[in-house]
Amino acid sequence: MPATGIFFLPLKVWHPAYLTSGQQIIPKDNNMLKKTRIVLAAVFFIAISLLFLGISGELTKWFGWMPKLQFLPAVLAVNIGVVVLLVLLTLVFGRIYCSVICPMGVYQDIVSWLSGQRKGKKMRFKFQKEMKWLRYGIWVLFVIALIAGVQVFVALLAPYSAYGRMLRTAVAPASVGTVIVAAVTFLVVTILAWIGGRTYCNAVCPVGTTLSFLSRFALLRPVIDTEKCKSCHVCEKKCKASCIDIDNKKIDYSRCVDCFNCLDNCKFGAMKYRFAYGKAAAPAAPKATSEAPKTTDEGRRAFIATAALTTTAATLGAQPAGDGGLATILDKKVPERTTPLTPFGSDSVKDFYNRCTACQLCVSNCPNNVLRPSMDLAHFMQPEMGYESGYCRPECVKCSEVCPAGAIKPLTPQEKTTFHIGTATVDRSLCVVERDGVSCGNCARHCPVGAIVMVPKDPNDPASLKIPAVDESRCIGCGACGPKKTAVSALQTGDGEMEYRINPKSGDKVSLLGYGCMRWPMIKDADGKDIVDQEKVDELIDYAIAHGVNYFDSAPVYLQGQSEAATGKSLSRYPRESYYVATKLSNTRGFEPTLEEGIEMYHKSLEYFRTDYLDYFLLHNIGSGAIFERRFVRNGLIDFLVKEREAGRIKNLGFSFHGQAQGFDELLALHDKYHWDFIQIQMNYVDWTHADPRRNTNAEYLYKRLDELQIPITIMEP
Repeated sequence: MPATGIFFLPLKVWHPAYLTSGQQIIPKDNNMLKKTRIVLAAVFFIAISLLFLGISGELTKWFGWMPKLQFLPAVLAVNIGVVVLLVLLTLVFGRIYCSVICPMGVYQDIVSWLSGQRKGKKMRFKFQKEMKWLRYGIWVLFVIALIAGVQVFVALLAPYSAYGRMLRTAVAPASVGTVIVAAVTFLVVTILAWIGGRTYCNAVCPVGTTLSFLSRFALLRPVIDTEKCKSCHVCEKKCKASCIDIDNKKIDYSRCVDCFNCLDNCKFGAMKYRFAYGKAAAPAAPKATSEAPKTTDEGRRAFIATAALTTTAATLGAQPAGDGGLATILDKKVPERTTPLTPFGSDSVKDFYNRCTACQLCVSNCPNNVLRPSMDLAHFMQPEMGYESGYCRPECVKCSEVCPAGAIKPLTPQEKTTFHIGTATVDRSLCVVERDGVSCGNCARHCPVGAIVMVPKDPNDPASLKIPAVDESRCIGCGACGPKKTAVSALQTGDGEMEYRINPKSGDKVSLLGYGCMRWPMIKDADGKDIVDQEKVDELIDYAIAHGVNYFDSAPVYLQGQSEAATGKSLSRYPRESYYVATKLSNTRGFEPTLEEGIEMYHKSLEYFRTDYLDYFLLHNIGSGAIFERRFVRNGLIDFLVKEREAGRIKNLGFSFHGQAQGFDELLALHDKYHWDFIQIQMNYVDWTHADPRRNTNAEYLYKRLDELQIPITIMEP
């Protein structure tokens, strides 16, 4: 490749000894410097614009890396290499990123240039003081929003994303909301650029403000030679960043975007782009030898080669693009989803929306129009998936190739089939077999992973028509089964993001999956005794809470009495209102447990969980009315617990059940007296109709009885 020529640069150009104090390394022909910047900026601007328009074609594999050089997407993707590269680039050259790499910056330069073509407007700028209150106020709000996950605010201000939405909406408006946002952004940026050049960059843009903290310490900068400066103010009037104060011979480097207009327009050679530290050397008369042009030539190569090095190094991250193809798709019924569908390659719904900058580059490059901007306020302008216009082709990985923020991880077509983003369900009202009584099977034929099978509508009729059934273990959620008004539509199952159920009695929002604390990891202490590994418990609970689990179930007898203390210690690191404690009264020792023993066990639970109330309290392992009578009625313990519930120290009172149907009915007969708040039963595929009759009752019966009485249910051993 031609770019390999960078390895033949003279080493002394880069050696610190060569950058002597005050030495000018850029040629007097400053026009070349400006032209180089413009050429590089044009390449970035055109290539990124083509990517946003979705018409880059084969150019994607050559320029698809450019979005990954954008500052905020690189930060969100934790792309350390790119972030370090941009930081070093700024520390060496100043805010060259804003004039070359950022498409919004280049767009402002174009608007400013057009404005300058008007009569008498070519030298319309003057020095303006920094608007610190606005600049840093917006930056602080932006950082807070970024940390807090308020992606709507982040997306509105992110320059790269804002430019992408402007361009995408101009050619393919998605909705009224996105059109309004894009139009307002376009007007604000365009008007500011038309009047004030880089006002948006230096007063609003949070990326520009972030880089400004570094650019003021840049090694190479435009510097005013006070001995040559005639105070003609030409450089100041040509500075679109309004950062040159020629009266005081100062430049605000936090706002300078390295456009090099000042160098190009100074007729006296008073503006130099040089090593900024140390005292400037006294000007020397040019020698009539071959040495003078040598310095000029080396200086030119230093700047141009650095730009080439940066660009070439980044191309190593370029990835080949695949063509997802097109499909003729008809409209279909829009399903209601509890959680949004996110693309294949996203780690989870939460991670996707936390990383996504709403640039909509994936939307532009989706060949089947499956991706579209969301109108949900929580994810406004960020992409979501919908299969009303097409389906996600298994061989297409376009979105994973172009995403610069790491919201969609790169993956191959082979890896894509191992992902699961949703599960298809069958809408019988649309199925022609059910509706019209005719044979079909289109959905099964179109399923790329064989997840849809046709089964007899009437199992007892050999000639019965066949209807679709979904094998959930194989379905990946691509939507291929339902693009032509078939009955099947892909629905998000909530993979990667916890689902919750609302307790109809208390209003508690409880995670669908709870954490049973019966089998914590154990280790040996110094005496060889088994104890709970508290460090491992903390890790497990941290992982569970981070993934949405908020219900933790323990008991005094678990792990030889150690479970409650270990669980309580770990949970106490979190706000009490952020989780629900479920524990039990396991007064199973002896035939006639006493009231005092039960009360002591109850108070121990409160102590171990470091709380003054228990969210869900169960009478442990009750199998019949006789067992309940012996353990809780005769000793008055149930009366004590009911009073504790009335006092608010027990929020929900119930029992866990193992036993025969007759014993279950006996306990349910007491509901009018004790008002069970919930009941825990054993339920799984086997126990539904094939429970062990020696110990349990079929869960189908237990569930039906609780449903009749409208008693909330928790499940053990699923």
